[in-house]
Amino acid sequence: RYYLNLMSLEIISHSPFLGEGIGSFIVSLYDSSLALTNPKNIVDNPGSFFLGIISEIGILGTLVLIIN
Repeated sequence: RYYLNLMSLEIISHSPFLGEGIGSFIVSLYDSSLALTNPKNIVDNPGSFFLGIISEIGILGTLVLIIN
């Protein structure tokens, strides 16, 4: 879980406002350009729901979800 939260923070740092796109978390785990390495036991979502949402749809998308 710790590793997955670090990965989601790394993804958020690449595109904080718009995110990487819905469903892109698992794709980003295989991205070799990220600083962290990928363990053998892969899951398709980060340990934190909120970090997952922000990494996929960004801060602006999260605000739209909250407002609506």
